Amino acid sequence: MGIIFWGDIETLGLNFKSDPIVEFGSLITSQKSLTLISRREWIICPPNWPERKEALPDAVRTMHEASGLIADLDALYETDGEIPTLYDVETEIMQFLASHRPGNGRVPLAGAGVANFDIHVIRAQMPRLTEMLSWWTYDVGHVRRLAALSGIRPPADEVSDAIKTHRALDDILMHLEEARWHMSLYREIKKNNIRGVDTSSFTPVDEAAAATEAVVALWMDHVTTSGCKDTPTELKKWLSAQIPSDDLPEEKV
Repeated sequence: MGIIFWGDIETLGLNFKSDPIVEFGSLITSQKSLTLISRREWIICPPNWPERKEALPDAVRTMHEASGLIADLDALYETDGEIPTLYDVETEIMQFLASHRPGNGRVPLAGAGVANFDIHVIRAQMPRLTEMLSWWTYDVGHVRRLAALSGIRPPADEVSDAIKTHRALDDILMHLEEARWHMSLYREIKKNNIRGVDTSSFTPVDEAAAATEAVVALWMDHVTTSGCKDTPTELKKWLSAQIPSDDLPEEKV
């Protein structure tokens, strides 16, 4: 069974090399159904944490104070005993991935924004983990933006910057739910073979593009025949009616 390695990283800034990783949240899911198999999170306290904290940009400080991450880093720094290093945590993450990986093949990294940020941070700061990952990623953010060009957006309770906690495990769980929403929509399109499009030989990208185009066409037909307004609110109501509420399996996490 193929798996996907989901990851979300919290850092002390946006520089891939010099701003250290301070939290890493990860999920292992099945590849086709996105069933949750396992999850882990790690907090990584930089050895020079007091100086790093003092030099934090205001925006970063505000975000990490609100999330409670700074308090957790303070507690870890002040704890008795040896503090795990970045190398130690990288080793644990590799062991976590290896315990679920079938064989020795590379595994894709998934999440939102992973193609633009997380994968580059991992390559710069966790080179050994990089060797276990595919060069390509499943970036939910790219799917979201492609769908948004056609006026398709997930319900607000599935993904919203307003409800992000900016804690790695919380955020990656939200990204997984968003991916499930998109997948359920595409599978509904494929199951019904809408407008006679044969999707049997489609790649995931082909399937996503065809599904988006088909949904837009159906929505415009609905607007024309029902007389409803072409607004995001009406679109959300219509989409909710198209996808059964039990379409996504419940997960115990």
